[in-house]
Amino acid sequence: MNSYISLEGMIETNKARGTKTQAQLINEIPSDSVGEMKAFLTSPLPYQTVADEFSLWEHSSEILRKSGHFPDLPLTIIARAPKVSALPFIEHGTPEEEAFLYEQRWHELQQELSQLSQKGEMVIAKGSDHEIHLDRPDQVIECLLKSKRNDSWT
Repeated sequence: MNSYISLEGMIETNKARGTKTQAQLINEIPSDSVGEMKAFLTSPLPYQTVADEFSLWEHSSEILRKSGHFPDLPLTIIARAPKVSALPFIEHGTPEEEAFLYEQRWHELQQELSQLSQKGEMVIAKGSDHEIHLDRPDQVIECLLKSKRNDSWT
């Protein structure tokens, strides 16, 4: 994947978009974007935020490594569906095999994340992509209700 999308490239692209006006950004978003999504995609702030997040990735990782053991608390990782999530990569020119390998690795990392706590679990939101809360709000609600039933809330 790095041969197609580099971290430095993502930072630079988002920095550049973060300096544009709403009128300039309107030409860079899908023409079928409407409402809140259109407002979000034409605001420079999310692009500035993404650039900052990626720029500080190594620093943030180092802080996490030094922070000690993850607490043993209820933890639910709701992961996107691998086959669904690979499709946008493929549509944008990433070879199919690479897209599926990327998603496979992403799921392995999500599984590792869920195992940070003995009370952790991973749930795959079938049919969802990156925006699980929009694609499968029922799955998010189900996980919250399960957590509440298990008296995980304090």
